[in-house]
Amino acid sequence: MKVINIGAIWCPSCLVMKHRWEKIIKELSWLDLKNCDYDTDRELANQYLVEKEIPLAIFFDQNGQEFARKQGEIDRQELLDFILLNQSR
Repeated sequence: MKVINIGAIWCPSCLVMKHRWEKIIKELSWLDLKNCDYDTDRELANQYLVEKEIPLAIFFDQNGQEFARKQGEIDRQELLDFILLNQSR
């Protein structure tokens, strides 16, 4: 599973989520996580039609197809449960 996490340094919720993602990636080393900055990675944000609804995590299956988006501050355990439930995708 691949996740693109889009945030910004000026966004308090994004900083909270960045810290949560850092903990998750330590627990799930197989997870392919890419952190992107909304302001400096505008091409990527435009590619996925992101319009300031950050923080935003976009989830991709093994074939590279997007299957879910999670927006806002999400509890670490809720994210872990979602990822583990969908890890075979």
